[in-house]
Amino acid sequence: MWEKLKFKFSWVVIIVIIILITFISGAVTFYVKFRAEEKFSIDPTVKLDPNQVYQITYWDYPLFFGLEDDYQKFLEGAIKEFNKYYPNIEVNYKLLSFTEGETEVKNALAEGRGPDIYNDIFGTKFLSEKLQLPVSPFLNLEDETGAKELDEYDPLTLRALSTEEEIWGLPTWLAPQVWVGNKGLLAQTDLEINKVIKKGWSWEGFEKVSQELSGKDKVVIFNPYASELFYQLLIAAGKGRLVSSEGELILTEEELTEVLNFLERLRDNDSFPQEDRRMNEKLLQYFWEEQAAIIAPINLWLLNNLYHRELNEEVELTLLPPPSKFEKGVVPIKSRALLLFRQEEYQGDKHTKASYKLAQFLAQRKTLFLAERLNVIPAYLPLQEEWFSKVELKEEIKVQLLEYLNRGVSEEITSFARFNLERKAKKRIKEGYHSFWFEDEPISEIVTKMMSAVERNIAKDKKTEK
Repeated sequence: MWEKLKFKFSWVVIIVIIILITFISGAVTFYVKFRAEEKFSIDPTVKLDPNQVYQITYWDYPLFFGLEDDYQKFLEGAIKEFNKYYPNIEVNYKLLSFTEGETEVKNALAEGRGPDIYNDIFGTKFLSEKLQLPVSPFLNLEDETGAKELDEYDPLTLRALSTEEEIWGLPTWLAPQVWVGNKGLLAQTDLEINKVIKKGWSWEGFEKVSQELSGKDKVVIFNPYASELFYQLLIAAGKGRLVSSEGELILTEEELTEVLNFLERLRDNDSFPQEDRRMNEKLLQYFWEEQAAIIAPINLWLLNNLYHRELNEEVELTLLPPPSKFEKGVVPIKSRALLLFRQEEYQGDKHTKASYKLAQFLAQRKTLFLAERLNVIPAYLPLQEEWFSKVELKEEIKVQLLEYLNRGVSEEITSFARFNLERKAKKRIKEGYHSFWFEDEPISEIVTKMMSAVERNIAKDKKTEK
């Protein structure tokens, strides 16, 4: 009897142990999987299998409107050349619509089926905290001499793509954010253009020049719909970040008020055309008719339009940095990059490395094609000297662009969450900028509304985190 009981007890113990082992094993597997999702890692040293075919999807945009065929031929040629080095990496490319492309990418990522590589021409930078892949594991690899690929890219572009721990894109090109001036009209004032190019200029100096121009019936045109000008003034004054790494608002009412007061003084001094709310409609007309001496802000499309048309006009343009409340300001730099993603069902480190190899090839070997046609500067440092000799711009303009690059600034974004807060803050600032031009509200009320809206966004974000 006792022996039977001992026998049954032993089996019960064994069954309990098996159940415990199974439970613990499952728990460990779940924990490891959870941690892998939370702290996704890549082995950059993995070797590609020459006998395996890797299918890589690449989403891009055409160049400017009307150049779609040229860019498609370029892209197909680039992929063909890439396949000479990696015949087992098959690239399926797609050219997106300028108006709907970014939405298409975001929707695809939300469904876990985004592209392996995306050319982020709009500078969104961070599209999916879950599926976006850092490139820093590859950039930080050392070769046999101890050199890192990281050191071959302009640090301004890397900084713009960096959080505290990772770099989230492979830089392609960068461009100083400049204002455009009519060199002949500015020569009729006391402005020392070469000094401004090398050292910058203050708000006070800008106001003085605008008053001199006003006395000659010449104007300054600021696009009242393009709030980028407001951010450029903030950055030039040393305010590149609006939210701290802890998620606290570091933009102040005083800083917002100072920028709006600067714009108000220009308006009071008759620096703008009479119908300043509609002056964007006169921007190009007045510039080429030599009525507008300075126009801003200038996007890439408009700047290239100006470069091209200057060849057939008597007006000679010059590039100017945004003024600062200090005598010496910095120049905001806009940069672009190729972003890498994984799918919901991860296809492995070898697939990721195959994606990186294509992105690396495009960024390092093919960016010069874009830089020459868009008149931007390659982010890959070994290409910058070649760009200077090949790009079809006046020598003076090329020198100005590189000078501004030396004084350029781009701000590190500490995390995806902080980046989203920055975007929300900029949206509120855009509303305030619009109010300044169109609502006839006192600056104090505009600033109060802007600050309140931003603070509500931050409070809501903190509540969500809890």
